Amino acid sequence: PYRGTRYHLAEYRENDCRYRTPQDLFNHAHSRLRNVIERCFGVLKKWFPILQLGMPSYLLHHQVDLVIAYCILHNYI
Repeated sequence: PYRGTRYHLAEYRENDCRYRTPQDLFNHAHSRLRNVIERCFGVLKKWFPILQLGMPSYLLHHQVDLVIAYCILHNYI
């Protein structure tokens, strides 16, 4: 996100959706997408508790593969 411009969703009101700068538009899109991703990870953590406990004993590339596999399983189930 760009500094000095609005960032949090609460700063964007329904009636004040005009963007002052291109950075303002970027920050709004970034904030909305981050919110969606955080909700997705919340759903995955409820389905697969190992994600809440952490996976410190696995190598990083295995952790990435596990998260992708959990996403596939969640979409399949």
